[in-house]
Amino acid sequence: MTTFIRLLDTPVDAKPAALKAAAAGVGPIFECAPEAFAAVPGSPFSYWVSESVRNIFRHLPPFESAQRFARGGMKSGEDARFVRLWSETGSQDFRAFAKGGAWSPLYADVHLVVYWAEDGRVSEAFYQQNRDVKGGGSIWIPGWWAF
Repeated sequence: MTTFIRLLDTPVDAKPAALKAAAAGVGPIFECAPEAFAAVPGSPFSYWVSESVRNIFRHLPPFESAQRFARGGMKSGEDARFVRLWSETGSQDFRAFAKGGAWSPLYADVHLVVYWAEDGRVSEAFYQQNRDVKGGGSIWIPGWWAF
């Protein structure tokens, strides 16, 4: 068993006192056998995760399997060319485009539109031509994200 002291959220000027308190047995202390990290795919250094969470990874099948897969959504490949604010366009050639990110992990108003002329064929052609240059590897699934 290895003892870990977690001071990541502690302000810098308070770390010495927090470390003393943890050494005295009061504070954010975790005990974990390092080999337990192997239960989680990729073996992340997650000493603060409970044994019951690790057991989930041991006993349940991974999400990615023959029946299930996770993929990223639509990528324009060139936002400056294809993405606009909905208020910038009056054309029927644009469709609503939900673009997420760290700033909106759960919900955000859909305020963007993506160029969708010829049922997306213009955007698709650009994407297919440039996906390897842009770090692609994603697949283009025509129309499944446009509404």
